[in-house]
Amino acid sequence: MQRTKPLQKIIASRFDPPCLRYWDRKFRTMHLWTSWIELKERITAEYRFIQHHLECTHRQAKNMAWMTYIESTSGEQDNPFLN
Repeated sequence: MQRTKPLQKIIASRFDPPCLRYWDRKFRTMHLWTSWIELKERITAEYRFIQHHLECTHRQAKNMAWMTYIESTSGEQDNPFLN
């Protein structure tokens, strides 16, 4: 059996938040795939900033970034994406 993805990519995705894995599966077959990849890269770029300023682990920074994005798109009034 041959792997279709590198092992490192499989392991990394296992630690992604569940919403991220779900969106990857859903958008992969839709016309939104390129927009999703762009959004994902923009949020991923914030991990280091969050990790540095909040002095947390990479996994915690990843979860914070995605939870903040979800909250901001769910209609939360006080969020960093509106300021």
